Amino acid sequence: MTASGMRTGVDEPFDPSWFRLDGRTALVTGGGRGIGNAIAHGLARSGARVGIVDLNQGSAGAAAETIRASGGAALGLDADVRDPAQISAALKEIQADLGPVQVLINNAGIAIRKPLLDMAEREIRDLIDTNLLGMIHCARAVGPGMAQAGYGRIVNVASISAIHGMVTRVVYCATKGGVDAFTRALAVERAPAGITVNAIGPGIIATPLLAAYLEQHPDKRRRAETEVPLGRIGVPDDLVGATLFLASEAARYMTGQTIYVDGGLVAGDSWW
Repeated sequence: MTASGMRTGVDEPFDPSWFRLDGRTALVTGGGRGIGNAIAHGLARSGARVGIVDLNQGSAGAAAETIRASGGAALGLDADVRDPAQISAALKEIQADLGPVQVLINNAGIAIRKPLLDMAEREIRDLIDTNLLGMIHCARAVGPGMAQAGYGRIVNVASISAIHGMVTRVVYCATKGGVDAFTRALAVERAPAGITVNAIGPGIIATPLLAAYLEQHPDKRRRAETEVPLGRIGVPDDLVGATLFLASEAARYMTGQTIYVDGGLVAGDSWW
């Protein structure tokens, strides 16, 4: 075991405690609601100190307050992942309060449903700047500290849209495909520094934004429930287990991988 706590030898037998994150500090982007919020709470329940950043005014602070009320350690800050200066400032504040960040959950993202030819240039830029460049900015921000410690876990939130084309989601799919490629390439680049980089690929998950859309389009809900092999739409907490695994010592020999958490959607279907 290194001074940073990273297990490097094959002579250490597996221990269930490897799934725990006690003593670690994690940063969750877009952690004020939805998938990021569920992951932030899951990290805290697994023993991590959790820094939460979110663009939505006050949502990160509210999430952190809930964690603290349950006995955890957390700090919530407003920050825009599109702006490297804001990410750097938030990271400094989190590290001063909670300690060096060893786990990054690169979750912040947006979705815009429009045919490509109907999209405004600003909407295209917002999708790319948030969903792809935002992850790059955050990985760059935590990179030096992780390299100095010789240890780090980066978990990017991709999507089944990385490998499954969707109408009215062309640019979104492009950004998530970029996240998938970014995950693989960064994993290879950062491996010598003791940093693993993996991703989770959510399927149809009932986040607040999607829930509102499905309320307006009940036919879409029925179709989704029919096409997902496990027979239901996912909820944010369905993403927590895979994320905690990739952030833990239990995944010490995994890097450059994407785990799809989608109820079996990309595995196939039974329509014929």
